[in-house]
Amino acid sequence: MSDVSHFLSVAKTISRKAGDFLVGGAKEIRCIDSQEHHDIKLRADKMSEAIILEGLREAGGLPVLSEEAGLVGGSRSGFHWIVDPLDGTINYSRSIPLCCVSIGLWDGDAPVCGVVYDPYRQEMFSGIAREGAWLNEQAVRVSNVESKDQGILVSGFPAHADLSEESLRVFIDSVRSYRKLRWLGSAALSLAYVACGRADVYEEKNIMLWDIAGAAPILLGAGGSFRLDKTKKEFCLNVSAGNGLIKF
Repeated sequence: MSDVSHFLSVAKTISRKAGDFLVGGAKEIRCIDSQEHHDIKLRADKMSEAIILEGLREAGGLPVLSEEAGLVGGSRSGFHWIVDPLDGTINYSRSIPLCCVSIGLWDGDAPVCGVVYDPYRQEMFSGIAREGAWLNEQAVRVSNVESKDQGILVSGFPAHADLSEESLRVFIDSVRSYRKLRWLGSAALSLAYVACGRADVYEEKNIMLWDIAGAAPILLGAGGSFRLDKTKKEFCLNVSAGNGLIKF
């Protein structure tokens, strides 16, 4: 537990540094470096990643899987970091204050601890899987909502989403039973919101591992549960997560 707490402290410090850089950065860091279909990459993505990778290297040099750089420094068979330096890039590019920095520590395919830092609200979500979860050091738990007709579902369509008519029809059929549907534009924040009871279920298909890796241990620490189903694309997942009371 003490080692995990140390890793969590490291992740908090580094994520805050990267997030505060994003909020305070010059206009130029929002410039688009590349774009493809529904996805864009900003200069800010790579600059935030550089801050995080340097911080993690100085903190002990565990392998890192990052959205921009890929796998750095070893394999994913043991303890390693999984990083999204800017989740919610489209939001950030248009100054919509719904984005975050996400850093998770995993042991192989098992989440250990993680942080999701929202620099606009200075909200630091953190958690240790099955041990506890916190928002700015205050303990949080998932909601006690038991039925979909009383529940809030958070979801989205990521860059790799299937937007065919049939896929959209299936999606509509699957969400119509919820009281409300919310679309944040950040998978990590969506999952963190479920962890602290602001929403009840998160479901999204074709999401990348780094998008949810920091928030997954927070959800487990808050008493929630999730299912990750691999797709044909490497590191791409179909994710269902919730408070453990509403069946998905």
